[in-house]
Amino acid sequence: MSVETREALDKALAAHMADECEGAILTHWVAMLYGDSPHDENGRYFRIWPPDQPVHVTGGLLDYAANRHTVYVEDQLIDQNDDEDDDL
Repeated sequence: MSVETREALDKALAAHMADECEGAILTHWVAMLYGDSPHDENGRYFRIWPPDQPVHVTGGLLDYAANRHTVYVEDQLIDQNDDEDDDL
């Protein structure tokens, strides 16, 4: 990633955090991406985080995101099941 792209990404993430979280200051982050390959049928995963971020912080953010996603999925399943009971 070019220096210019990295700086733009850092600024965009910090601005988004401040906008969405009442002026919060971004201190650590991890991005997990997926894209389809134009060359074959395989997809590509890509992770990125600040180069000076401690590995335990990156791991903790990834673990937290995975756990929160599990809770989100479970909540969605419960909501769907509740809707099905309304038809009875």
